[in-house]
Amino acid sequence: MGFGQSHTYAKMMIKKSEEIIKSTKAGNLGKAKKILKDMEEIVKQIKRVLG
Repeated sequence: MGFGQSHTYAKMMIKKSEEIIKSTKAGNLGKAKKILKDMEEIVKQIKRVLG
């Protein structure tokens, strides 16, 4: 995994974290759960790339 790929994944995780905070503060827990599922998928992709 090159620096570019890891940087891209890190940016996606940061963006998703911000979205979870906003959704939770707004009381939209359904959306927060969906975002969490997306984050889990990103982690799976990172693990796949790392081997």
